Amino acid sequence: MHTQTGEMMFIVISPVFCWRGYRRRHILRRQTERNRPHMPTNKRESLIFTVIMCFCMVLWMSIYNVARMYGHVGMDVIVDAWVGFPPAYIFAMLCDVFIAGPLAKGFAFKYLVTPGKSSPRAMTLAVSGCMVVPMVIIMSLYGAFEGAFHAGTLAIVPMAWLSNIPWNFVMALPWNLLVAGPVSRYVFRRAFPRGNALEEPIELTDLGAIGGEDEADDFAVEAV
Repeated sequence: MHTQTGEMMFIVISPVFCWRGYRRRHILRRQTERNRPHMPTNKRESLIFTVIMCFCMVLWMSIYNVARMYGHVGMDVIVDAWVGFPPAYIFAMLCDVFIAGPLAKGFAFKYLVTPGKSSPRAMTLAVSGCMVVPMVIIMSLYGAFEGAFHAGTLAIVPMAWLSNIPWNFVMALPWNLLVAGPVSRYVFRRAFPRGNALEEPIELTDLGAIGGEDEADDFAVEAV
């Protein structure tokens, strides 16, 4: 009798303990995911992240500008945007690494946020928002020259450049903050879940080529 009672209690209680164990493991896994760095932690990771981010931004902005020029969205727009994508992508990558990145981080860390004191969310938003401004100005000029090449005259460059800037800005800013940034960080951290791509730790004395001493703080910024 006592044996049967003990077996019944074991059958009833076992699922409860199994569920509690599952919940505990689930909570620990979620905490580990939240504490894991979503942004690059070394220079090679930074380069890989820039490749992903530029791909998301340049491809979408290429489709957007071709659609704006054609006045509709269709397969012809996507095809033409894809044809012009490779040179625009390479140009944007170079501008991001050597011009826009250092300018945006320098301005954000000096006037908007304080590395080590501001929250990771605030630092991410500040750097991402500041990055849009120089990239829009530069890529709008690139688009103006591309249009002048197809038109066969450079006379349209100044007006095309000035008219492209507001159109590109109103699309690039929300796309960066709401879509491209979060998607890029998600893909990046799924590809490198431990934040140790190629195992090259960052050194404070070797940051000049990418953006100065504040670069180490930017690498530690978490995803929004």
